[in-house]
Amino acid sequence: MRAPWKTGALVGSAIGLIVAVAIMYVAWDHNAQGEIHNKTGVNWGYWLLIGAGWFVPAAALLSLLLGSLLALVSRLRGRGAG
Repeated sequence: MRAPWKTGALVGSAIGLIVAVAIMYVAWDHNAQGEIHNKTGVNWGYWLLIGAGWFVPAAALLSLLLGSLLALVSRLRGRGAG
């Protein structure tokens, strides 16, 4: 593994995207007061803000954790931390 931080960022972002999409689905499904969608349309800004509000911290945290873990494993195997 040549670039553990890049791999960690890619995997962390992918998992962060999955988390954000899952939360957006839950928000869409549990729209009791019509804040996201109603008979007049969809409030795209609010719905996308919910997704971004979960994607950014989840992706950042997971990227940091996975990058650190992969760098540590790489260093312990004697290949260097890239």
